[in-house]
Amino acid sequence: MLFLVASLPMYAQEQKEEKEEEKKEQKGLKVMLQDYVKQFNEEPPAEEEKASSKEQKEAEEEKAAEASTDSTNTAPEDAVLVEESVAEEDSIALAIEALEQKAFIDTLQMKNRLREVKKNKIKGDFTESEWQKKMNLVSNKSLEGNYDLLDNVEVFGWHPYWMGKGYDSYNFSLLSTIAYFSYELNPVDGSYYSIHDWETTALIDSAHLHNCKVLLTVTNFGYNNNRTFLKNRNEQQQALINKLVTLLFQRNADGVNIDFENIPKEQRQNFTNFIIDLSNSLRKSNPKFKISLTIPPKDFNGVFDIQSLTPYVDQFIVMGYEFYGQNSAIAGPVAPIESGDFWWEFNIERSVLEYKVDGIPSDKLILASPLYGAEWITEDLTYPSKASHFVGYLTKKQIDGKIGGIPVQREALSGSAFHVYRDEWGRYHQIWFEDSVTLQKKIDLIKKHELKGIGFWALGFDNGNPEMWIKVKDNFTVLPENAPSGFSMGKTRRYINYALRIISNPKTILTNPSMLMYMFGGVMGVNSCFIIFFLSFRYRLTKLMKVASSTLILVFTIIGLGIFMITYDFVSAKEVILMICGILLGGLALFFLSYRFFIKKELP
Repeated sequence: MLFLVASLPMYAQEQKEEKEEEKKEQKGLKVMLQDYVKQFNEEPPAEEEKASSKEQKEAEEEKAAEASTDSTNTAPEDAVLVEESVAEEDSIALAIEALEQKAFIDTLQMKNRLREVKKNKIKGDFTESEWQKKMNLVSNKSLEGNYDLLDNVEVFGWHPYWMGKGYDSYNFSLLSTIAYFSYELNPVDGSYYSIHDWETTALIDSAHLHNCKVLLTVTNFGYNNNRTFLKNRNEQQQALINKLVTLLFQRNADGVNIDFENIPKEQRQNFTNFIIDLSNSLRKSNPKFKISLTIPPKDFNGVFDIQSLTPYVDQFIVMGYEFYGQNSAIAGPVAPIESGDFWWEFNIERSVLEYKVDGIPSDKLILASPLYGAEWITEDLTYPSKASHFVGYLTKKQIDGKIGGIPVQREALSGSAFHVYRDEWGRYHQIWFEDSVTLQKKIDLIKKHELKGIGFWALGFDNGNPEMWIKVKDNFTVLPENAPSGFSMGKTRRYINYALRIISNPKTILTNPSMLMYMFGGVMGVNSCFIIFFLSFRYRLTKLMKVASSTLILVFTIIGLGIFMITYDFVSAKEVILMICGILLGGLALFFLSYRFFIKKELP
């Protein structure tokens, strides 16, 4: 008791020091953020007036956008035409023009781009196998091997439905969580327009075999759609929650990922209430269910009440892309780390800092990186150059095919890769994209700010290319020298997980029988062959080899045990061979050393 009383002042002092450290960290983040903003605030008064008028213009545009429907793709195209016509009429000098481009902040355009990049341009309802053919996807593993991710790291990836069976090429041991994209929400009644192949896809069981969690992404894009759903006049929120619980239990999934984009600012409280209600309802039905929230690079409308949401959200995933894209006036990096003198001052690092200042804990913050690029027809081959036409978005696979073996150019400040060329009609093209070098820079940024991990939009876009998987392996897995010697949990963990899922849900056998056959094949198949072979030829073998049956049984048992241990990754083939050689050498040595003690007797 005296000890407890004496320790109370020490405990109070420790608590005080922890609070002071938190305040220092928060203050440090604000200082870092201020450093980013400071250089842009040191402008002449004329520029400030121009900026304020531009902000007013943005507010008017945003208000108009909220009052109109944005469920079609025509608005971004019209915006591009308007920008081009204004550019043609602009007679300002080149230096001033470049400065205006650099300071130009059109958040309305960026908000539209974020949802456009997640739309599938190929219309139609196809099966996974049909999508596989349409998208020309390969099934070969992009990177072979089984790896163990670090305990404190999250590797997240979206699997869009139009990637079909592209998941056959994924290395699930390098993923913590995969989100199936998507449950397309009907905002009027909470049902779905489509869930595509969620009820039948083998993606879920394949991921679970590697201890990779599977979430169902719920999408709702556009001001009107979000306003309709969040007003909840038809009790559509409860209908959605009930449907999600059913779908998660049906496929033995692990939770949901919410991706609502273009939420009206007046719906801030309604959105917060919905997320809290969803989180509580999911955890009431299953405490292990997870909920993650996809958030834009910037909280444009101030709709995310971070302090209220954090206790109910497991992970916040920042979309670290679309800084330049479909409706941007100039061609530029899709995911710039820094801005320098000519890129828009808002970038990935500033986005991360702002959300940390808002209160998202580092261990709940994930930075999503693009596995795609964007192509423009431009006025020049140098950068930054005005865009005269947006050609389209290209997956990493398409970019690799287009560039071929031509060396990639790099822009140091943004940390992005690009490629320029002139087409057969003499028009200039620029492609800005990410590769292994730029991805490493983003991983370094994640480590610098001690974020939870990295995400990818989207898995399958790099189909057949191992660059991303290699970077994940090199940065987020347990190194061989740090792994337990002589034993690996790689495949063994997969089989244990599979066995547990069969116990909890026997229907798993019907949805994925291949693993059950593989397990029995590994355990029973080889041993059964040895037993049948031995029983059929035991007399001939004993007579031919002049050894007792018990000796042959021992030899076959050792060989069968070795094959079993190799199959389930307990040891390597080299270690088994050394073990068998050791047993044989030891047996021979023991035989020769004890031979002289054997007594031979002549039988009558």
